[in-house]
Parts: sequence; structure tokens; C-alpha cells
Amino acid sequence: MNILGVKKMEIRCKQILGLCLILILIGGGTLVCLAQERQPITLEEALEQVFSANSNLSLFLREQDLAEKREGLANHPIIKITTTPTKIIDGEWQKPEGSLTVTMPMANGLDLTGGLTLEVDQSGIEVTPSGTLSLKYDVLGEGKVVEGALTVEENRRQQENVLVLQTLDLLVELRKRLDGLDLAQEKYGLLEASLEAARLTPNYDDLKLKKELREQASTLVEIKEEIAQLQMELSSWLGMSQDTTYDPLVQIQLIKLDLVEDMYRDEFLGASANLRKAQASLETAQNKLLHERKTAGWSVVATGGVNLNNHWNVGVTASKQLYPREIILEELELEVSKAEHVLMTTERSLDDQLRVTLQAIKSAQKQLELQEEHLMEAQEDLDLRKRQLEAGLVTELQLQEAQLELREKEFSYAHAQLAWGQSVLKLWEQCGRDLTLIIWEIVR
Repeated sequence: MNILGVKKMEIRCKQILGLCLILILIGGGTLVCLAQERQPITLEEALEQVFSANSNLSLFLREQDLAEKREGLANHPIIKITTTPTKIIDGEWQKPEGSLTVTMPMANGLDLTGGLTLEVDQSGIEVTPSGTLSLKYDVLGEGKVVEGALTVEENRRQQENVLVLQTLDLLVELRKRLDGLDLAQEKYGLLEASLEAARLTPNYDDLKLKKELREQASTLVEIKEEIAQLQMELSSWLGMSQDTTYDPLVQIQLIKLDLVEDMYRDEFLGASANLRKAQASLETAQNKLLHERKTAGWSVVATGGVNLNNHWNVGVTASKQLYPREIILEELELEVSKAEHVLMTTERSLDDQLRVTLQAIKSAQKQLELQEEHLMEAQEDLDLRKRQLEAGLVTELQLQEAQLELREKEFSYAHAQLAWGQSVLKLWEQCGRDLTLIIWEIVR
């Protein structure tokens, strides 16, 4: 055998060896997948697990409960205990003493305060009661500060909606990758069959088929790595063992939607925390400006008090900051203008976000219609191939190619449905709706 023949033989051996290694990799991956049978899981089952196992949600709910309890204590008596076991004044040890003070908020600016003073000496404990009714009232008041925070219920709903969307996104992404794996394996099998048929054909150049087979084998390895990563992420998200592999069962039920901007604008803007803050800032700035114009910078405070010793006092104090009033008014007017600008900018940004969200739904709807058309065309092509095969005009491999094309279009249509459902849920979430209740209108 000449040198050229030897080199050709070496190249041929390397190609066969490379193909065998790829087959071993794919076969090994298949054995792993068979060893770990996938566990079917629906969105409802996943959400039940997430809501019971998510530590962030449980901590958030505890925080909200404590906030409600603190708000409930706002009008309760405030009890304060102070003790002085010992102290030295002018080098002499003083007697131990303590005090108990109870303050009861009665109304805005009016507090009822009572207390006991205790002293301990050699003869025992001396208790001295004391009581005071004090009043401090700002006659002209102050500029009202408006709070623009979300309510406890709205905060809870936002947290739950985030969990719902993240759970659905993970299931959908894993579903797409698993479908992609099935499709890639079918394509690999078809390429193997084509290569085998090519070997039986005299003088057939199978170089292109071998290259496609190697590329498809690499694609299979990449998809399996992505699936393994997603399986670990989903297991961690559900708080389950990393050894568990899942087979998500998620289907979308198509419903008719009127995608008119005016139908969603009030709901979309009303659910925005940033817009509420901007509105509260503007209202606060306006209140301060109105108060300054009404009082001309004066502050009038009425004070009074009476105790158990029948000592009482009443007084009125008027004060004003000696500062050029024109500058104060101009500063407050500037605050109002800046707050108006922030509010206008926030509203414009939210309008843009709403239009983008609605456009995403419209685009998903068009993509869904396009994939449906492609699916129908692929079904027609397969029916034609079947008739041609019966007539002996095409081979079995050509029929399998048409079947593979139909399979691909079926997956594309199903994935387009999932994308449409996700875009609709994103709109509902931004409108502040409770996804735990309404998600089942489109998810089966």
C-alpha cells in the first residue's frame, strides 16, 4: 500500500473513532436520563411547593404581620420604667430610686401622662404618685405630609405575583428545552438512517451527512447540559432534592382579549409604586406651599398643663423665622414644580411601558397565528408525502423528513402559545391583579 493510501486509511480511522466517541457520549447521556425518570409536575403543584418552601415569602409575611401589630399599638398606652440603683452626688451615696410613667395618647397634640416615683431607704419603700395633663397644640398646623407607600395587601400581592411568574418561567423554559431535546434526538436518528442509506448507495459522497451528524451530536450534548442546569435550578426553587428531574406539564388556554390602551391605563398606573410616590411628593409640596402662604411664616402654639399638686399653666407662643419670605416661597414653588415634573415623567414612562407590554401581546398573537399556519402547511406536506410513498414516488426517508418537520412545527406552535400566555400574565401582573387567582383563566 502506498503512502497516500495509508494516510487515507488513518483519516478514515480518525473519523470513525470520532463518530464512535460522539455515539458513546449520546448513549451515556441517554442512560443517565433513563436512570433518572422524569417526574411530571403541573404549575399548580409547583406553586404549592414554592409557597410552602420559599423562605423569602415567609419572612416577608412575618414582617407584614409585625407591621400591622405596630400600627395597632399606635393608640395604646406607652409604659416606661426607669431605675437608678445608685448614684453619687457631692461624694455621698444616694438612695435607690425608680419611676413608672404611663403615657396615653388622647388626640393630636394631647397626651395624658401619669407616673409613680419610688425611693428606697432604711425605713422601707416610699411611693410618691404624680400625674400630669399636658397640652401642646399648633394652632395654625403644619403642611400635611402625604405617604405614598403601597398597602400591606398590595405588597403581599406583589411578592406572590413575582413567585408565580418566576415559577412559570422556569417550567416553560424547561419544557422548551425538553421538547428541543426530543426534536434533536429525532433529527439525529434521521441523519443516522440517511447516512446508512448513503453507504448502501454506490459512489455516494457522504461527507456532508457525516458533518451534519457530528454537528447534531454536539447540539444534543449542549441541550442536555442546559436541561441539567435548568433541572437543578427548578429543584432548588422548589426546595426539593437535586436528584429529582421534572417533566413540566403546562398548557395555555387561548382567550380573546381587547388590547385597547385606555382599558388598562388606570389600572396599570394605579398599581405603580413609583407613581404613588410621585403623587405623594407633589401633594406634600403643594401642602407646604399652601401652608406657608396661609400663615405667612408664623407658628402659633398653645400649651398648658395641670398636675396633682393643683399647679396649672396656660400659654400661647407665636414665632416666625426671620428669613426673606420671598425666597422661602420661591423655594417651595420650586419644590412643587420639580414634583410636577417627576410626576409627569413617571406617567409618561408608565404609558410607554403599557404600550410596550400590549405590543408584546400583539406580537405574540401574530407569531401564534403564523406558527398555526406553518403547522397546517406541514400537515398538508406530510399527507402529500404519504400519498407519494404509496405511489412509489418518494422514499421512506423522505416521509420521515416530513414527519420530523411536522413535529418541529407542533413544538413551535406549543411554544408560541406559552409565549403568548406569559405576555398576558405580565400585563395582568403590572396591573396589580392577583395572579394566584386569575392565572387559571389561561393556564391549564
